[in-house]
Amino acid sequence: MSCCPIKCPCGTQTLDADCGVTLSVSASEYVARVCSQVTFTVVLTNNSEETLQNAVLVCPCHGALALLPNTVTVNGNSIENATPECIPLGEVGPNTSVTITYTCVVMQCQRYISTQACAKFCICCCLNKKSFIVKSEPHTLQVCCCCQGNN
Repeated sequence: MSCCPIKCPCGTQTLDADCGVTLSVSASEYVARVCSQVTFTVVLTNNSEETLQNAVLVCPCHGALALLPNTVTVNGNSIENATPECIPLGEVGPNTSVTITYTCVVMQCQRYISTQACAKFCICCCLNKKSFIVKSEPHTLQVCCCCQGNN
């Protein structure tokens, strides 16, 4: 599956939480230091009656973060060579959730690092395939800049 498989002719629409598809981001730490490892958890929940097709998660690593290789998992299964910028999820059935995790290292002393996930997918509607995007609320990680090197 290509990273961004959505090529629907009608364009892409952004959905709000009322559509039944939600996305959330959390982190293993609230406050981190430079060189700390932080594991992010993203949960895509499909409470709609439709199957999400060609679903892809986009959760770009902030410039102050570096992805630890081979740490991306989908429902506990390791995804080789995946990056948070493009995690293929395939089909997500009605009334199901998908949990994605990945671990990054804090590389820069930047007071706050904000992360937001985005899921792209298609839904068949009246024999037409339509492309949609759902965004999470931003998650903010605070970086303690006063204690560098005191890991």
